[in-house]
Amino acid sequence: MEQSVNASKVTVEYSDPAGIFPQIEPELTRCFPLRNLHWTSSARPLRSISSLYIELVRDSQRSSQALSLSQDGDGIQKGGDAGAKNVAQELENRSRPGSSLDPKKERRHQIPGLRQTPYLKIYFFRCNDVENYRSTWRKSIRDWVKENTRASQNSGSANAQENHDAFEWLIVHVERPQDNRSPSRYSKAHKDDTQGSSRSSASIIEKLRADFNGTSKTAVNRVAQVQLGQLTEVSQGERHKPSGRSVGWDDLTSKLKALILMSFDLRVTQYENDIKEKESQRNLPGWNFNTFFVLKEGLARGFESVGLVEDALAGYHELSVGLKTILEYHDAEDSADHQKGHFKHITEDLSAVLRRLLDSEQLRDQETTNTDSSSPTLANRELDQSPNFGDNVLDIDRKPFRELILANNISKYDFQCYLFAKEVSLLLRLANVASFGRRDDEGFSATESSPYHSGITSSAGNKTPVVDSDAPADLNLLAEICQRSLSFLTSVGRTIREELRWSIDPLSKNDRSRKELPNATCEDLIEDLIATWTYSVCQSVLRTTSVDSLSTYLNPLLRQLKPRQESGQEAHDGTSTISREGLPDRTSSLHHSAPMPLTTSSPDKFPSVTTLDAMRLLPPLPPRTGYRDLAASRAQLVSVQRRVLCTVGLVHKGFETEWAQKSSLSWTRSRDMEDISLADERSTEMLVTEFRHAQPEQQRNRNFNDFGILNHHLLASITSEDSFYATYEELTASAIALYVLGDQKKSAEAMTADLAMIRFNFNDYAGAASYFHQLASFYANDNWNDLDTAMLDMYMQSLKYLDRKEDMIRVGLQIMANVIHRDRLSNFYPYEPSTRIPRSTNFMKDIFAASKFLHRPIEVPLTKYFSDIFLDPYICHFSDHDGFQLALELTNLMAEPIQSQETKVRIVSVESEQHYEILLSSEDDKSLKPGFNRIPIVSKIMCPGLYRFDKVSIRAENILFHYDRSPQTKTSPFATPNEHDPVAKRNQTNILLWPSPGAFEAWMSPCRTIHLENSRSIDIMLSSGRNEIARGSLVLRSGSAGLRLHTAETRLIDGQTSSFDVSQPSSILFGSQNKNTRMLLRIPYSLERDLKLIAVRIEVSYETESGEFVYACSSESPIQLPLGVNVQDIFNEQTLFSKFTISTASSIPVGVIKNRIQGTKDFSAVFPSLDDTRHDVFTRLPLCLVAKITRNGNHGPKKTPSDNKLILHLQYTCLDQEICTVVEDLLLVDLAESGLQKYSRLLTPALSKGLRLRFSPQELESIGILREIGLGSFDDFGWKTVLARIAPDARQELEDWIIRWHMEHPVIPLHHQPIHSTIHNLVVPVEIPSVPIVVTACLHVLVPSSSSNGEAAAIGQAISAELNIRQSNNWAIDDKTDNYDEMTGFFYEIQANPDIWMVGGQRKAHFSLKRNESNIFHVILIPQKAGHLVFPSVEIRMAQPRHETAGARTQDPVLTAFPSCEIDYRNQGDSLLVVPHLSSTTTSLDPGDRAWLLDSASRLER
Repeated sequence: MEQSVNASKVTVEYSDPAGIFPQIEPELTRCFPLRNLHWTSSARPLRSISSLYIELVRDSQRSSQALSLSQDGDGIQKGGDAGAKNVAQELENRSRPGSSLDPKKERRHQIPGLRQTPYLKIYFFRCNDVENYRSTWRKSIRDWVKENTRASQNSGSANAQENHDAFEWLIVHVERPQDNRSPSRYSKAHKDDTQGSSRSSASIIEKLRADFNGTSKTAVNRVAQVQLGQLTEVSQGERHKPSGRSVGWDDLTSKLKALILMSFDLRVTQYENDIKEKESQRNLPGWNFNTFFVLKEGLARGFESVGLVEDALAGYHELSVGLKTILEYHDAEDSADHQKGHFKHITEDLSAVLRRLLDSEQLRDQETTNTDSSSPTLANRELDQSPNFGDNVLDIDRKPFRELILANNISKYDFQCYLFAKEVSLLLRLANVASFGRRDDEGFSATESSPYHSGITSSAGNKTPVVDSDAPADLNLLAEICQRSLSFLTSVGRTIREELRWSIDPLSKNDRSRKELPNATCEDLIEDLIATWTYSVCQSVLRTTSVDSLSTYLNPLLRQLKPRQESGQEAHDGTSTISREGLPDRTSSLHHSAPMPLTTSSPDKFPSVTTLDAMRLLPPLPPRTGYRDLAASRAQLVSVQRRVLCTVGLVHKGFETEWAQKSSLSWTRSRDMEDISLADERSTEMLVTEFRHAQPEQQRNRNFNDFGILNHHLLASITSEDSFYATYEELTASAIALYVLGDQKKSAEAMTADLAMIRFNFNDYAGAASYFHQLASFYANDNWNDLDTAMLDMYMQSLKYLDRKEDMIRVGLQIMANVIHRDRLSNFYPYEPSTRIPRSTNFMKDIFAASKFLHRPIEVPLTKYFSDIFLDPYICHFSDHDGFQLALELTNLMAEPIQSQETKVRIVSVESEQHYEILLSSEDDKSLKPGFNRIPIVSKIMCPGLYRFDKVSIRAENILFHYDRSPQTKTSPFATPNEHDPVAKRNQTNILLWPSPGAFEAWMSPCRTIHLENSRSIDIMLSSGRNEIARGSLVLRSGSAGLRLHTAETRLIDGQTSSFDVSQPSSILFGSQNKNTRMLLRIPYSLERDLKLIAVRIEVSYETESGEFVYACSSESPIQLPLGVNVQDIFNEQTLFSKFTISTASSIPVGVIKNRIQGTKDFSAVFPSLDDTRHDVFTRLPLCLVAKITRNGNHGPKKTPSDNKLILHLQYTCLDQEICTVVEDLLLVDLAESGLQKYSRLLTPALSKGLRLRFSPQELESIGILREIGLGSFDDFGWKTVLARIAPDARQELEDWIIRWHMEHPVIPLHHQPIHSTIHNLVVPVEIPSVPIVVTACLHVLVPSSSSNGEAAAIGQAISAELNIRQSNNWAIDDKTDNYDEMTGFFYEIQANPDIWMVGGQRKAHFSLKRNESNIFHVILIPQKAGHLVFPSVEIRMAQPRHETAGARTQDPVLTAFPSCEIDYRNQGDSLLVVPHLSSTTTSLDPGDRAWLLDSASRLER
């Protein structure tokens, strides 16, 4: 069988019968490797091959029997014609049948893919003349071509099988080199010989093409010609320039590319077809995966040979998946696919190692005599001379794997290792890293044994290509190698365990003496071998993927995580540097002879991985991708090594490192499960405890030995405790640094805990405390309760040694919280705590006692120590003073009672319009016993509204237990309380606060008297109730944008007080106030923008004998006037008529009770009185009142504008206020009679709100007309929601009473007489406008006396009329009319519809009038239709007056403004009766339905 060779190149076979190859080899090698090949396949996308390496091999049957020429290969040239004759004779002898030189074709193996066959065969020859070619070389070449094309002439099936080793052929004619002498020195004979030689070569190449190239258009050109001495040492670009005689070498290079790709395409096509065929036969009997593997691997090796590593890697990955599936079927013996994979049950290498260990006499002595495990064993002495077990996993050539697979003689372990090694080698090649060598620029050590070395491999020497030295390594692919290694370790570790266990049984059956070996010893050996193998594989992968560029970032982190000891100290302590293969060489920071003192470390030397100083000082990672992934992947491999070290150290030496090992060793050894009877009367917790402590006696008393550790570094690490912890710390620090670089800080934080435990074990309490401080929150947040408690226990001990009381108290409280949490979970998951803190009184008393010396309290979450936190939502009032009381219920989860000095609860308002916070507190100390507790809390602040439970705090000494339900503003300002908060879920019921009936009360209302010329005001009513107030203060805050309260102008309208002070801004101080009295304050305000309602926050602080109390509320009041007044003026010459239209400004009806208008000394007004009767104003039914105004005395202008204003007084009431007042008064009376008056302040606001929402505008109009209120039912007002806020024991009684009250009052009468508290006054100033000119126009119609109809006129009759126009200034009130005493010009125009009137005469004219002067114009009116016709309208306008300017140089008139003018047209709306002109007609009617007009008489006499 042919030995495996490196598959990174293409083999090309050459035949050299003339022995000319040594002459052309130097120039031929300069053409390699081939560059920029492009392979196109019908089933695959275009593939580009950047470089293809060539391996030239001789044709052993032809080239080995070449002519006996000189060693330098110049025999043909030197021999001349004689040499040519000898060559021809030799070729003729070879071509004879039966000759010993007749080549024989090598037999092809029946399974393709096992041999490495050439892709191309080249025939080199040299011939000078055509005759020699015809007589000798043509026949020899034809025989060589026939021999190499024999497969194409066979049948189709045979030809298809030959395609697995498909190749192409090429004939290369070599010309002799030209003489380098100068042309001038040549003789003519030499020149003739040279020209003849060129002509001869041209003829030969033409003959070759004619003889051996096809005649079709698609025939491949298989003939090339090159000249010796043509290429020199030039650059690649210059070499390919088509200049001189280099064209022949370029043509040869292109033909090599094309022919190699042709043969490669044939091979790939045949392999793919065969693979599809074998894949379709998978379910047939006899199908063998091993044979299928060799076939499919042949395709992958073909891809690899031409440099298509990605396709080769994909093929191996598919094979790896297929092998995994076959192994699963192979393990299931009853499966139908069990026989598809043929594998050996054991691996000889693994079995030999185990057999060597079992046969060792030293092992038997240790088992029987139980000697000291620290003595060197035979295995250890042999280990010093042997390599690490499992260190050669990545070596592909350590076994003939492909031959073993084909022979079905391979084990599952070897199969998996071979596939993994192939994948790693391909990934390394893709990553630009050699399999067994590294480049210097990426931190790899270059070796001479690297299989990737530039050049080609001939029969004389083996050179293998390497990757591009200019391209950097791909770190993503190196990270992928590490990730695949992790999966490989897991799967192959199980395979090793199965094979080693399988190898034990046959040995024990054949040898009775081995039966005496305990099974535990064999299992221990197997586990040790697996640990050794895993450790070695991790070392190999870490070496393979190591990159020095990461050291720039790793070394600062490592120095900061684990500081080095000084060299002098190391020599004194006797510690030496341990060789750590695959890791940086660093010394141990642990002392050998004595524990570390407390002063050797400081917290700043052990920072958190998230705040490492080195991380801030490191330069940024380069832009290349893959650094983080590679660091994280390598960190996982280092973590695997660390885990193996921990397991081996724990099993063999008892070195504890991880948290779980401090409580139990059961996780390191597999143990069969035992049945526990569920009928046992003992508790489950006791059964679990017994089960955990029931360890086999021999396992607990065994003394483990290290005879199974076959790794130098691993064995040296467990020789002593110092070595173990030094290596453990080294691996941990390396993993942490790699995790940090890989941006996996959570993993780094979790691993930092192990460093903390090492510091604690060696009494480095300062360093341990620093680590514990960083890790406490990490484990607590991730719910590692047991580990967190064990860590906190050591943390507390460290703090106790360091005398840090505050931190010790915090840690002690956290331990207590963990214990409580574990006890709460034990109700559902019974288990035995591994590190249980004793729940003793002294433990908690010490914590609370130590807190007395703290300068500030320590805040801890309340929910960790108390549960079932509930605030009773039903308030209780006091009978003798204001305020209210609630009750806080909670369960103390601690073992002993605690003394609470202060308990506070905060509630916040729910309404969005207001934001009030009320703080309730306990009045005295309270002892909180374990279990249920009820704490009464009181408040002297009353702010009516809905509230929710928000915060609670309990102070015991200097420890503050607090709970805050409000969302954290750091996350989002719009966040809501946590829906999963159990306290929030338990306290979902809102709390309704309302004052008691006799408590203090304050409210706001709009001012009842509104004067439109004065500033607006609001009224604040303060009712003392049952309180005898000594002093108080009122603070008003605006609740509406643009509202300004002028508190400095506050007036006391009603009530009495000893003092009243408004000097302080926004605050009003008042003195004593008797009980059951009221004070009415009026505060002016101003608005910066129009508002329909205003909101004011009222806060009143008052002091009584019972203490200081606060009442606060937010009150809203509409400020929009409920009615509107519109005035329309009509001017006459002597009288002014003003029409007042009173309408509603909203949909609420308004009742006008009184009205009057107040005149002045210059004007008198007559206004119709309402006679104290109510006039309701509705939306579509306004109230209209007309006032007659006349002037008193002189009609001249007035100098004071105030004399022109009349005052309109309106007294009105709003219907909605009347309804609410009537119903509320009725409710209060009925509550007082029933003894439920204590709920009046709760029910009254709800009733008022329900009434305003209940009635629609149409219903309000109906109530205003009928004067009846339909109250509705119990459900219409939503009383259920209101009553839900009171205690359940009183809720039903009040609900029944309200239902009866609704039934007793279905309709409530509304009296016509208004209620005094609902009456409002509106004062409207009415200004009389000043009109300088009033023009009176009158049209007098002169009907002819001859008319028989008296005042009637006939159609078409001409009617004479006079238009009388008069000017007056009786309503010129101000003095601005003095400029209009002169002549004033006017225009008039009679406007009439031509279908009704025809106007003759001066229809329009321009005229001038003086003051109190009239003018008459004559016109003729002709009616055009019958009926009562309205007189034409007259439009009069003033002409623009012109005044000459006083300027000397200009004479242009200047126009002045129009004065105000009113027109009084007296005939507005007058009409004239118009009748037809005819008085009688005579007609004739005949039988033929015809009518004849015989005669007619006119109505008017002519």
